[in-house]
Amino acid sequence: MKLHHAVVLAVLAVGCAARQRPQEASGGAPPPVSLLLAFDVAQGQFPEGLAVQGGDAYVGMAPTGQVLRISSSGAVTPYGRWPAIPPKAGFLTGLVFDAKGNLYAGLASYSPQIRTGIYRLAAQEEEATLFASHPELAFPNGLKFDAKGRLFVTDSATGAVFVFGPEGQGEKWAAAPSLQGDNAFCGAAEIPFPIGANGLTFDGDSVLVVSSDRASLVRIPVMPDGRAGTPEPVLGPDCKGFFGADDVLRDPKDGSLWVSMNRANRILRITPDKRIHTVEAAGVFDGPASLAIVEQDGRRWMYVTNFGFMTANQGGTPRLGLLRFPISEPE
Repeated sequence: MKLHHAVVLAVLAVGCAARQRPQEASGGAPPPVSLLLAFDVAQGQFPEGLAVQGGDAYVGMAPTGQVLRISSSGAVTPYGRWPAIPPKAGFLTGLVFDAKGNLYAGLASYSPQIRTGIYRLAAQEEEATLFASHPELAFPNGLKFDAKGRLFVTDSATGAVFVFGPEGQGEKWAAAPSLQGDNAFCGAAEIPFPIGANGLTFDGDSVLVVSSDRASLVRIPVMPDGRAGTPEPVLGPDCKGFFGADDVLRDPKDGSLWVSMNRANRILRITPDKRIHTVEAAGVFDGPASLAIVEQDGRRWMYVTNFGFMTANQGGTPRLGLLRFPISEPE
């Protein structure tokens, strides 16, 4: 499946939703959100993918394929050499580290010189190379490793989840109507193409996947033999309350789900008892995309990439950057 570059940009900017709408939590001021680093729109620095290791943040620039390392002291340096994406010919999406310190990135390409797939920059190496691909993989987006070292990858174009082994061997792991895009599902289509499976995370013996158009969070059980069970929505559909999310992250400390609401410019924290805590920062958030938890100086922080695509697409000046806010215990 081949998508026009304008379609892909919008795919990157859109996200999820949820079912059986959780209850809005009351009281408590949202934590302060601060800008760690601003990026330059003139250089195509639209930050989408985000991974952390050793207190440093690694940010991928969607249209160019560049990855930057932001150290805990604030120093910024390019991290490795990745495929140079020609203008309007592809996008770098999700980032993730494995247990050995190798960095992986999803890349959707429309150029015959670059193959769509998952690219890997081995620790201590300088050049990223193709790690895995699949004939049906069209738009790799969310990337996560499970405890067994298998790499799970969502495909936002085909509405599926792929799994790749340690040597790059892979297969389509799960596909279902609940993971497929349907741009008329929540009413009049704002974008003329479907967006299916997007961000993903793990919750016990299941994979949780954002299903963007269907305003749902879908649970896919992992069977004892590693195969996928039957996918079913566990949150949503809720087109009013959860439209426009991008990433989903499970907090290992308390089991909360964090969801970046790309279009609403807010971050949601859904506690295990299904209460919603909202983090808002008017004039600071601009298309929040990827999320990562960082422990630093005895505190826990949520890092967020400001993707800013919708603002740019509407002719405005996007506030591109890497943000953070402190994580506190829910009330």
